[in-house]
Amino acid sequence: MAGQAYRELIAEHADNPLAATLHVDQAATNAELMEKMNLPLGQLGDRTTQLRLVKALVDGDKYLNSILDRRGIALDSDELAKIRRAVASGMQQGHETLARFAKGDYRADPNADRFPPLDSPPNETLTIKMLFDIYNGETKVSPATEKRWIGVLRAFMQFCGHDDVRRVTEDDVLRWKAHLLASGRSNRTIGDVYLASFKAVCNYALRNKLLPSNPAAGVTITQTKRVKKRERGFTETEALTILAATLVPASERTSVEFAAARRWVPWLCAYSGARVNEITQMRAIDLHVVRSEGHDVHCMNITPEAGTVKNGEARDVALHPHLIEMGFLDYVKTRRGRHLFYDPGRYRSGKTGNPHYKKVGEKLAAWVRGIGVDDPNVQPNHGWRHRFKSMSRGKIDADIRDRIQGHALRTEGEEYGDLWAWTMFEQVSKLPKYDVAKLASLVATAS
Repeated sequence: MAGQAYRELIAEHADNPLAATLHVDQAATNAELMEKMNLPLGQLGDRTTQLRLVKALVDGDKYLNSILDRRGIALDSDELAKIRRAVASGMQQGHETLARFAKGDYRADPNADRFPPLDSPPNETLTIKMLFDIYNGETKVSPATEKRWIGVLRAFMQFCGHDDVRRVTEDDVLRWKAHLLASGRSNRTIGDVYLASFKAVCNYALRNKLLPSNPAAGVTITQTKRVKKRERGFTETEALTILAATLVPASERTSVEFAAARRWVPWLCAYSGARVNEITQMRAIDLHVVRSEGHDVHCMNITPEAGTVKNGEARDVALHPHLIEMGFLDYVKTRRGRHLFYDPGRYRSGKTGNPHYKKVGEKLAAWVRGIGVDDPNVQPNHGWRHRFKSMSRGKIDADIRDRIQGHALRTEGEEYGDLWAWTMFEQVSKLPKYDVAKLASLVATAS
């Protein structure tokens, strides 16, 4: 284990060993750590020394645990103490070697051969759960991706009849692909989810020497082109049907939050082109005023702090003036300190992979289908995102339109500069208002 720590440290920094003094200092810290490892905190020295040694111990333990996790090894406290000291010794020797490298002395370490190779026992098992936990510990996938991938990966291992990733062959992956095709899964889903998830974790394992090869590396699937039966955005009739239905009061049995979601989320999506879950996750605090170009602009802040944002970047979106006219901000005031469209107290099972705001979006989709917008070729929430793009063409500048929706910008030049709130408000205001009087007549006709 000490040799593994030594070799990985050298491999990481050999081409760029940094300043010699940094490695000299780190080597000294590791030597001091070995000497004082079992002493009480108060006996480690002054406050600065305590903090330095405790940080070194915590960092070392994180690294040691990563080695143990990769090999599926569990230790008792006595064994862990021995290996912790040995690994600290290996790291000390590694920093001393790197310090020589930094000074231009690249002669081989004469003491490196004290470490025997860390060979994997032939019966050592690397389960899919162990591999995914190591992978996720570094890559930090989103809760939704974690939930989807772990289910797919477990299903594959169940199909193989065992849970050892090291025993998986290319033939196993090919048989799985054929099985998924026979079960009716689309080529796109098989490629983008089933094969992609297994390839990703195996590529990671290959790079980190947990696997000798990636059994899925050569397995591909033909991506068939989707048949487009209609435009992906709502038609005017569909849009007006949904917005008219938002004006109908919800039944008394409907929660306050979902009644508000029915009333406001379609309008917010219609005037921003945002993803539905970017809206359903919002809190009252996410509505704020931005001072821009001498004007106060009401904006909603779409931020990962509230839930999930696809690109992981927060963005402000200026509210269309029609939303303010209709009283949306009056509703926001009633939710001060809370979420707008759900109550975390009713958070189902407390699982981050299935957050409540996502369930709100699903309920809205079912509601949209229930009021007659039931064409299976248009998505009941995402249709607003496409319609916004269509309506804004010719009215809103392309790069501003993309920034509002959180789409990737198309050129390096568009990456420069910031989108000022007042500029965005002027552009968003160019979108025509949906005719509430016309909507009211639709409601009256339907009733």
